[in-house]
Amino acid sequence: MFESLRPYQKDIIKQTIKSTKSTLIQIPTGAGKTIIAKEIIIDLINNHGKQILFVAPKIILMEQTAEVFKGLKPHIMHGNNAYDKKHNILISTIQTASRRDTNPDVIIIDEIHYGFDGKMIEKLIKDKPQTRIIGLSATPYDKTGRQLKGFDLILDKFDMKYMIKNKYLVPIESYVLTKLDLTGIRITAGDYDLKELGKIVCDNNTILEIVMTTKKYIIKSKKTIVFAVDIAHAELLTKAYKHEGFKAKVIHSKLNREEIKRELFLFKTGQTKILVSVLMLTTGFDVPDTDVAVIARPTKSQNLYKQMVGRIARTAENKKFATLLDCGNVIENLGLPLDKIKIIEKNENTNQQKCEKCGSENLKLKVSKNKSYWECNDCGNIKEIEQGSYECLYCKELYTSKGKFTVIKNKLYLNCKKCGYRTLISEFTGDEIFIKAESFLPFKEARNFIRRLNIKSKTAWKKYCQNNLKGHDSKPSNIPSEPAIFYQNKGWINTEDWLGIESKTIEIEVKEVKDEFLPFAEARKFVRTLKFFDRSQWDSYYLGQLKIAPIPKNIPIDPHVFYKDTGWIDYEDWFQEYLPFKEARAFARKLNLQNRNGWSQYCCSRKDKKLIKPQNIPRNPNVAYKNTGWINYKNWLTIETEKTEITYLSFEDAREYVRSLGILGNRRVWRDYWKKNSSKLKSIPYEPNKIYKNKGWVDYTDWFISKL
Repeated sequence: MFESLRPYQKDIIKQTIKSTKSTLIQIPTGAGKTIIAKEIIIDLINNHGKQILFVAPKIILMEQTAEVFKGLKPHIMHGNNAYDKKHNILISTIQTASRRDTNPDVIIIDEIHYGFDGKMIEKLIKDKPQTRIIGLSATPYDKTGRQLKGFDLILDKFDMKYMIKNKYLVPIESYVLTKLDLTGIRITAGDYDLKELGKIVCDNNTILEIVMTTKKYIIKSKKTIVFAVDIAHAELLTKAYKHEGFKAKVIHSKLNREEIKRELFLFKTGQTKILVSVLMLTTGFDVPDTDVAVIARPTKSQNLYKQMVGRIARTAENKKFATLLDCGNVIENLGLPLDKIKIIEKNENTNQQKCEKCGSENLKLKVSKNKSYWECNDCGNIKEIEQGSYECLYCKELYTSKGKFTVIKNKLYLNCKKCGYRTLISEFTGDEIFIKAESFLPFKEARNFIRRLNIKSKTAWKKYCQNNLKGHDSKPSNIPSEPAIFYQNKGWINTEDWLGIESKTIEIEVKEVKDEFLPFAEARKFVRTLKFFDRSQWDSYYLGQLKIAPIPKNIPIDPHVFYKDTGWIDYEDWFQEYLPFKEARAFARKLNLQNRNGWSQYCCSRKDKKLIKPQNIPRNPNVAYKNTGWINYKNWLTIETEKTEITYLSFEDAREYVRSLGILGNRRVWRDYWKKNSSKLKSIPYEPNKIYKNKGWVDYTDWFISKL
């Protein structure tokens, strides 16, 4: 069975089959671990009569494995598919397998570094002492760089240097093109906090610098992948690359599976040159002729770094090397792509608190009568917190509950003043009690801020505190999650009063403070000196998070409420004076926009500085110029006001012509193309979905390409 296998693959397979012990197989991305797993499974079934359960961390990986294994006729255990106890080979995701009552002879876990110490893998192998575990990964390390524990046989001698030397992978050329100032960004769970990181990388100058410095390498490449921080970052990069003339697309978690498959297909077939991703291409991505990777996502995770490098290392026809373009400080922080993973001595956080009754680390902090308790989320056991029992794992300094504690993603850390090390104290679902009350806004200011958010229920308030309320930004750190505790005897009444659900209370509150504020014109004049450009800056300033000038007490946090009937237009006008109506209209007419929807899209554009709406042009001209010349959006956008009759091509002829153009994308892509080429597309509608609604129209995919 080994004739077509490479020497290192044969070696790994033979050693694994020969042993009966738990086995960890470490092999670089592109070295064929799925093929290795397949051969191991064939032998264990045919020669040893074993039942095999193969689990993957993601559905896409499960589907790819099923495709490789299809000759073995595996049973897919997913969704509503039951567990077939008689079948020799089962394939599932770790999520499904951990919920099923299975008892296979061997469990093979793909990408085992994902959640190795998590509950799902623990549940999967719990109470199965006779079951052999085989783990597969290119990076089987924990967050500290240590190899995963619990395996008796470790096969890890065939690294990337061996693969490149023997021409199983291509050499990697690395270039550091841009460097970011990441000082001050907090570290969450061993990596940069994504929310804080997103604010830095989405800066327009940073986006342009990445695009312009990588451009010459991408022009020479066959296919390029770009790793972004979050969805907003990915979309900005994609738009910027498109603006430079590249065929670029983006994939992220908000796309459905069919959309993702389509974008991957277009990339694999060469119809897309650049694919920008948010954690979608670090595993399960197999396009061998991809020869350039742009790392625009700064990271401290060595595993993630190695996975990104592995995406471009595969061999392909006429591919002599791959190029890594570092635009995220990764080489400076983590070394060159082929360097070995290093052990990080000062980053091993161990949960100090465990339930005395059941041993669980899933604890929650509670407060009652000025005493603090740990409550076990698994068994409900309660234990009072002992004073002086918090020890820094690094320097052994002891702290009481008055020490400095930090909460990051529902984890409580002790910050050591002596050595600066951060020790994990507990993972919990409650709210942190060690934050000093003095750090919060005074009660009335905090309540006024919350009432402005228009939160309608206690349930919605809880979601807001968890930063999980749709349509709302994250809760500011100087607003407590437990206002009843921190504002006790300081004005607190109840949650209804806090949220402003009782309308009478709101009216009284507004009336009490309204006379204290400056007239609208005077207040606006002061605010315009601050040079703000959006409402988030205003909120941050008023809440004390943006310290650029003293906060005047005679200007309200809610100007749109207090000045509603005395001159208020919108926040853009609040921050800067608009141009006179005729000048602003002349500017708008030069944009060649078709209607109000086009104007709205333009106002939201972030492509480049030339396409971003100037601050002195209102987003809502119908409001800003209501009494100074406004007529309608037709008049605002074009001099022509009379309707003209247009004769369009038949649907079939129009679609055939559009398909010949080679355009790929969605409705937005079509409209952008139509605007740029409107002179030659007069016989084809700007909105074909409306014009051809009952004349053959299917969707934009059908509009651009024929079915394969």
